[in-house]
Amino acid sequence: MGLDINSVLKFSVIDWIKDRSALKYFFVIFIFYLLVNISVGFFMYSTFMPFIGNAQPDASQSIFMIANMIVFIFVLMFVAILIASIFNYFIISKALKSKKLGAVPFSVSRWVYFVLLSIAESIAAVFCLYKLRLLLIPIAGVILSIIALVLIIVFSYSNVILSLIGVLIFLVALILFLVYFVIAIYNAYRLSLASVIYIEKERGVWDSLRMSWEITRGKVLDIFVIMLIIGIAGSIIGWFFSVPSMIYQASFTAVASDPATVFKLMVDPIALIFSLPSILVQAFFVIAQLYALIAIYSEIRANQKSSSSKPIKKAISKPKRK
Repeated sequence: MGLDINSVLKFSVIDWIKDRSALKYFFVIFIFYLLVNISVGFFMYSTFMPFIGNAQPDASQSIFMIANMIVFIFVLMFVAILIASIFNYFIISKALKSKKLGAVPFSVSRWVYFVLLSIAESIAAVFCLYKLRLLLIPIAGVILSIIALVLIIVFSYSNVILSLIGVLIFLVALILFLVYFVIAIYNAYRLSLASVIYIEKERGVWDSLRMSWEITRGKVLDIFVIMLIIGIAGSIIGWFFSVPSMIYQASFTAVASDPATVFKLMVDPIALIFSLPSILVQAFFVIAQLYALIAIYSEIRANQKSSSSKPIKKAISKPKRK
């Protein structure tokens, strides 16, 4: 039985707006994204502005800028992912309760395993842990790529035929990598409900992954369509609300010829105000995607219950004659 896509979209985009406690999470996420944008802007401004006057910064200055940028981006991403995982835990719990399902209360230990679950989910999707034989596809792609590069490099001038064969082999390797990329995305959708399953009841990381893999069998296309609709809607609406910000930035840079203008825009309060609508849209669709997962999980559970109850109803409605 397929998923009711309209019902899932309604729950994920419309229904949660009526809940005041869900709106609180929405505004918290909005403030979080706003602070991330402000911190990135001030970091870029403070790092690069001192070197704008130097036409050719020396090697030590370039290394310093690059190292600073790498460290900052890594630390910011790490902290942002950890904080976002806390928000996700509470939002998923709230959405589960709105569907009359259970939710394990938040604790530090549960949160740590929740983060580990996200890592394990990515590893399981990329390395096909539930279908290990499919790993032969990228392995074959790597082997063929090596053979192709050897043929192309060694025989590029001496033997045109062998070099052309190398090019063909390389194209085959690229096709294999593309096929495996599609498989990895398929795996990700099969495991996408693991976080919901983990929070709903006292389950471990691997049990949550295994259960997600089992209950999403035959539902990947529906899940893909739902997430695609939400993703496209978020992109279009986000782009629409970012138009004023893009116009302001374009007009600002057109008037000023100073190369430092780009970095000044990062800390310009007017530019920040123009970016607020797009940040709001981003926060909205983050919650919409999480609520969609809960709606999908609820639909699957309801379908399972209805299918398991049918034989019982038949047995009751048609008693055996003596």
